[in-house]
Amino acid sequence: MKSSKIFTKGILDVLPLLIPVVPFGLIIGVIGIELGFSPLMVYATSLIVFSGSAQIVFFQLISGGASPIVTLTSVGVTNSRHLLYGAVLSEYLENLSTTWKIFLSYFLVDQSFALSNKFFKENTDNSIPAKKGPIIQATCPEVIKIELIFTICSFANSIGIKDCNAG
Repeated sequence: MKSSKIFTKGILDVLPLLIPVVPFGLIIGVIGIELGFSPLMVYATSLIVFSGSAQIVFFQLISGGASPIVTLTSVGVTNSRHLLYGAVLSEYLENLSTTWKIFLSYFLVDQSFALSNKFFKENTDNSIPAKKGPIIQATCPEVIKIELIFTICSFANSIGIKDCNAG
């Protein structure tokens, strides 16, 4: 399969996954602002921690005064499923360079794992572009969520909502 066809197929396959990403991005933006974090902090967290559940855990523990070790451990446990994702996909990505493996592993989220695993099982093309493409296209929902969080946080900040906590 040509690289352009793989890219187009990946984009089309990921479109239905955008539906739940939008409200979840809104929820994370609102939770972050409501717990007293700055829009920049909420946005920066979305660049580092892609898992929505881990972002919620992070915001709640930090705002509750948990120690950094408790926060990092909890976020790590919340994200531990990604180790299994990597183990499953490792057989398909073994011929890639270490640089590509690190780059692709950064974007390995639920959506990219599901679509990539399906793609790799259905296609036996061993070319390098065929291995990189599915993970890269499936990352689109995460990029949209990050931008949505930034927009919500910026809007909240612009209308004067700095801390929505009652009290």
